[in-house]
Amino acid sequence: MFDVFAIYAPPEDASAFDVRYRTVHVPLSRAMPGLAEFSWGYGDIPEAHVVARMTFADEAHADVAFASAEGSAAAADLVNFAGAGVQLVRVTREVLAPAPQA
Repeated sequence: MFDVFAIYAPPEDASAFDVRYRTVHVPLSRAMPGLAEFSWGYGDIPEAHVVARMTFADEAHADVAFASAEGSAAAADLVNFAGAGVQLVRVTREVLAPAPQA
């Protein structure tokens, strides 16, 4: 699996950010092709207001999604609410099987 984390810096107007994020940006992001899972929540460190996780089958699927019209629309929307900045972190996830039970 391959994850892309979007870490949004604390905005000047958290209420306006939250409204735009929930009503416009989340639907744009969820429309990206090949997106297997999308989740988000509020960060618990001063540098993060919201942290989103987008999961894809692999890095190639993520690249296609971000290059798509839907990915471009989501990226273009950032100027409307994420003026404090957003950092993308790309992670190839290693999934371990559960430990055997005794």
